[in-house]
Amino acid sequence: MYALAGQQAAAADAGRRVDADYVASGTLRREPGARLVVSVQLVEARTAAVVWAEDFVGPLDEAFRLEDAIGDRIVASIAREIETSERN
Repeated sequence: MYALAGQQAAAADAGRRVDADYVASGTLRREPGARLVVSVQLVEARTAAVVWAEDFVGPLDEAFRLEDAIGDRIVASIAREIETSERN
C-alpha cells in the first residue's frame, strides 16, 4: 500500500486508514533453483478477517506471470460482492 509505505501497520488497520474495503498483503521468498514463492492474503478491513489466502510458486523469471495470477485470484475471491454492490 503505497499510501503507507515505510510505516508498520496491520493489514486491516492500513485498510481502514485509507478507507479500503479489502487489503492484500504478502511476502516474497526466493528459494534455491531460482524459484519464487509469493504468499498472499486478502483481508477484509472492517473485520480483519482473512477472506482468501494462497501461495504461488514459480520460476523467478516468471514473476510477472505470478503477479497476473495473483491479481486474477484476488478479483475472483471478491467478485460476487462487487457484482452485488454494483447492482444496488
